[in-house]
Amino acid sequence: MRYLESSLVISLFIRVYKKIFCYYEHSLLSRFIARLSIFWSEALTGSFFAQLLFGELDEEKSWHHSVIYKAVTFPINLLKKISNRISKPLDSSVGNSVILYTLGDILNNILYIPIRIYGLLIFTYTVTAGALYLLFDKPYTKVEMLLHGVLLIISLVCICINRSPRSLYEGSILLQLFGGFFAPNQEVKRGNTKINDKKFVLLAVFIGIFLGVISYLLPLTIFILVVGGIGAFIGILWKVEIGVFLTVAFIPILPTMMLAGLSLLTSLSMGVKLLVNKEFKLKFRLIDVFVLLFAGILIYGCIISYTAIASTKMAMIYIAFILFYFTFVNTIKTRKQLYALIVLVVFVATFVALLGIYQNYTGIATTESWVDEEMFGEITTRVYSTFDNPNVLGEYLILLIPIALAMFWSAKKWLHRFAYVGITGLLALCLIFTSSRGAWLGVMLALAIFIILRDKRLVGLGVIGVLLLPFITPDSVINRMMSIGQDSSSISRISIWSGSLNIVRDYWLSGIGIGTEAFRVVYPAYTLPGAEYALHAHNLYIQILVETGMVGFIIFGFLLYMFYKTALSSYWRTEDNFIATLLIALPAGMTGYLFQGLVDNIWYNYRMVFMFWVIIAFGVVGMRLKNDKSHSCSQ
Repeated sequence: MRYLESSLVISLFIRVYKKIFCYYEHSLLSRFIARLSIFWSEALTGSFFAQLLFGELDEEKSWHHSVIYKAVTFPINLLKKISNRISKPLDSSVGNSVILYTLGDILNNILYIPIRIYGLLIFTYTVTAGALYLLFDKPYTKVEMLLHGVLLIISLVCICINRSPRSLYEGSILLQLFGGFFAPNQEVKRGNTKINDKKFVLLAVFIGIFLGVISYLLPLTIFILVVGGIGAFIGILWKVEIGVFLTVAFIPILPTMMLAGLSLLTSLSMGVKLLVNKEFKLKFRLIDVFVLLFAGILIYGCIISYTAIASTKMAMIYIAFILFYFTFVNTIKTRKQLYALIVLVVFVATFVALLGIYQNYTGIATTESWVDEEMFGEITTRVYSTFDNPNVLGEYLILLIPIALAMFWSAKKWLHRFAYVGITGLLALCLIFTSSRGAWLGVMLALAIFIILRDKRLVGLGVIGVLLLPFITPDSVINRMMSIGQDSSSISRISIWSGSLNIVRDYWLSGIGIGTEAFRVVYPAYTLPGAEYALHAHNLYIQILVETGMVGFIIFGFLLYMFYKTALSSYWRTEDNFIATLLIALPAGMTGYLFQGLVDNIWYNYRMVFMFWVIIAFGVVGMRLKNDKSHSCSQ
């Protein structure tokens, strides 16, 4: 009977429900909700937010027509219009300026000026410097005497050549490889139809005398730096691409402030080009929104910082690197440029690795804090090459080893493959000599990701290699790996992480401000036993939380998500072997790099911050060129 009652109750409930649903289905409320649902469905399906999270973004249809894109590009477009309005009087003033007109004439004709003019400049320089040395009894050093002697011979040879540099290599392989790097999509154009030899002869003599006087007044090293700096300054203002190539090449070599200056000069050159060249347009992509938001967080972090001045200095360097990112992605426009820049980066990394290997075999001073002597007495040297710390060198090599491997994978000639195998081996050997455990694990993770994405057939070979590692790896390396979590460095890190997370608990929304100075001011109040002193959180993610709060951390997370989405989605859609392999190597290396960020603040070194933005830029350029078949390069 109870079951029947239950059945009758259920039956009644179903009838009432159907009746109510019938009334609702034909009601105004139902129609309103249905139309609202259709509206939001259509809006979200075609929006870049939906594409951001779930699909492949069509920037032309979604992003470039969005309100956010128009808001981001509005200031640039406004400056562009203002520049166009004042361009005519500006062109007139430049044309009436003898110095600017002459400089522009030289740069436009630099490949067409006869070589004998360059020979005359060098000859005038050596004769002027030599005459001043003899006249004022200044002793010649052996290096100066050798240099001036060689330059004198070169100048005499050049004076005998009445042909332009371009005529010597026009139509050659050299021109095909390098001639178009700094003039993409167009031929190099000559400024004047006829070279005024008399004007350039007088100019060469004047410059030669000027350099000779400067050479006499300055030490040789300073003279070379000054002349090189002036040449780089003029070259970068002439062609933005020169600045991009120089800056990326010198990241592991130059000090931070020189890198920041070089990146700002390159960005300034692009800014001038943007305002002066009516045809040049600055491109913004969806990932750039998060880059701009992160830059905004940095600026906000200076305002609320406990050490505003120190935070502002640090944020200015970060902003310089972010500006260079925008310059990079708007300058490298062809596959040939991208390929040349990757080759340059790999060969600079080879130099860095060779220096590290040299340090290992010749011996260098190792700071006591780098090695726990009680546990690792057999480790006497940890190499750091051009960097200040072996862990920083390890972070750099994590990013470069997958790129070198990608060059091997995409090379068509066996000679090139052999060269890149050797380079990859040198980078790996240098990484071993850093004794950086985080870097070792990071590169293993990066290589695993590269192999899985590039060719799954190699997974079995990789597993066999990992199983063989204990039998071929030196005991010092095995002991170093097995000590993770047991040595003094690991123990102190745990205490630092706990103390830093206590800071996050109290400053979770906005953070304490940008930089290590703010951290050093606040951290002592949260310190735990075993880690009473720390410069940073020894963890990238905790450090970002401490400095920028949850808002900055979320923006950083979206930035990384967009990078991986951009690179990997483009990888699946390109048939270009070089671009495809590069778009695997970049996120693979970034993953290993970020993995080391779990145990160290990898942004403590400014150059590694710069490398982060350069890798992001490489990924964006690779995405844009994934279907570019108009340019090819020899591999």
